[in-house]
Amino acid sequence: MYSEETQSLSDVTYMMKESLDGATAGIKKVFLLQSLIISPSRTQHFTSVSLYLSCEDQSDSTGWRVRRNTDRWGLEDCSSSVWGSQTGSTCTIRSTMIWDTGVYWCESESGEKNHPVNITVHFDVILESPVHPVTEGDTLTLHCLYQHTTPPNLRADFYKDESLIQSQTTEMIISTVSKSHEGFYYCKHPERGESPKSWISVTVFHSESQISVLHILSSVLAVSPYLLVTVVLIFRCCRMRERLENWVGMSGMALNWFRSYLEEVIMIVQWVKGEEDVLGKDNDLPSEER
Repeated sequence: MYSEETQSLSDVTYMMKESLDGATAGIKKVFLLQSLIISPSRTQHFTSVSLYLSCEDQSDSTGWRVRRNTDRWGLEDCSSSVWGSQTGSTCTIRSTMIWDTGVYWCESESGEKNHPVNITVHFDVILESPVHPVTEGDTLTLHCLYQHTTPPNLRADFYKDESLIQSQTTEMIISTVSKSHEGFYYCKHPERGESPKSWISVTVFHSESQISVLHILSSVLAVSPYLLVTVVLIFRCCRMRERLENWVGMSGMALNWFRSYLEEVIMIVQWVKGEEDVLGKDNDLPSEER
């Protein structure tokens, strides 16, 4: 008796499920992608020290490997080379050399790659900067380190894109990072020398993929109240039809006429809801007068 209404409800349910599944997949892709973890956590490192790189996330790190591309050795895997040794998803460089400077990343068995990281190995003076992009609004702290002193913090001048931004300080702090703070940073000491340059990037809180996910979720939530009203009206219409046919004995043309009347009522209710959205909630006129 209710095959058409049941089919419509099934179609709507399927569409909502597809939208939610798509949103969930987007969230997983944004938040669960493998990331390269570096210890010590910085992009510049001294020579003749140990360096640890691993592929980790909150779900599973099985099947991921550390790869790199250097000017001297080209493309290499940690597990199949002499420069490092890999245990599980962790790669260890026992004694760094300047030739270890290059691009490093995590790669899965299927070829999926995460965001690459530029690692620089240098002697004497290095800049301590974050490995991954800084989120807009966060605090950025930079240190100038010297290899032959303990502690290694060095009082130096800090530069961005060749312009001096702070002088004779052991650390440089930007309390609220914005997109304008992106650029090449380095530190310089008049006697010890200067560090290599490191690119610091800033990401906006809502990335493109996050906006897409939030848009899907907001669309589903926005249509839910009207979808619920429609489903309830259809259900009541079907119940009314059953009562008229079985209890009152209405059938034939009279039943079809009454069914058409109820369908028009549903359309009017949906139209009124749409008009309320256009006119706004501040309009106090009753719906019958619109």
